Amino acid sequence: MRLAFGFWAGLVLIGSVASAGAEDTSMCGRKADMVDLILHMQSEALEKVWADSKLFVYRDRNDGTQWVVSMPKTTVHPAAACRRKAGNKVEAGLLCSAGEKACESFQVQAAERMDKVEASASE
Repeated sequence: MRLAFGFWAGLVLIGSVASAGAEDTSMCGRKADMVDLILHMQSEALEKVWADSKLFVYRDRNDGTQWVVSMPKTTVHPAAACRRKAGNKVEAGLLCSAGEKACESFQVQAAERMDKVEASASE
């Protein structure tokens, strides 16, 4: 399973390795585990702000985190991406178990969709 952390739009890639070589498995303040993320999608704090046949976008009413999740029967499903502001930085994460090209494509599509949702919210 591929787990990537980074800033989209050319910002610095972030990530850390815990002691004994274990990966840091947090993602926008959540456990980077697909089951945990799917359960989190059921939270009343989340509102669905956009969807099409390939992915949907949720916004967390508590902290503004945006979550993009792939729809079933897509190449990357299950996959999730997130973005949240943390002070003056933007934290982003990707959880994707598909091939590298498919995951990269999903990450780009997710970032573009989050940009559009964010722009329409500020109008």
